[in-house]
Amino acid sequence: MLFSGFKSKDEYYIHEYEDENFLKNIARVRKQLEPLYKQIHAYVRRKLIKIYLDDVSIASDGPIPVHLLGSITGQMWSSIYHLLIPYPKYEEYHVIRNKMREKHMEPIDMFLMAEEFFTSIGLKEMPARFWKYSVMEKPKDGRHMDCHSAAQDSFDGKNFRSIICALYK
Repeated sequence: MLFSGFKSKDEYYIHEYEDENFLKNIARVRKQLEPLYKQIHAYVRRKLIKIYLDDVSIASDGPIPVHLLGSITGQMWSSIYHLLIPYPKYEEYHVIRNKMREKHMEPIDMFLMAEEFFTSIGLKEMPARFWKYSVMEKPKDGRHMDCHSAAQDSFDGKNFRSIICALYK
């Protein structure tokens, strides 16, 4: 049995964490982050109420209708980011994007810079299989693919990959 020796599936999935109080600590951190999450949620709701005032009914203290968040699950808000920027004049994203353009950077360069940082603090380089099987930008041959960002670890010590479809142009 896959979970042999463990009382539950949960125990199996968290057994590699060395912290005996892992679940308690996660609960504590979640509780600490909850007020910030609620503030962000309220900010987004307030912005969307202003935009959709006449078109959609959004309760000022309730959930945000998921179809307004840019994805069917409400997880990816990147498509509505332009509606939520608090100070559009001062948005740093454009400065970073322009610097990347000046340097003729490609999505792979962002990964290489990240790897350089992580190896500089003592972590291992990513294995060759990571570079071979990761998806860093949309296929240029017209193939359609789900570009929901994800990091995958097959837990066999050698198969790691990232799917991101980075786009900054």
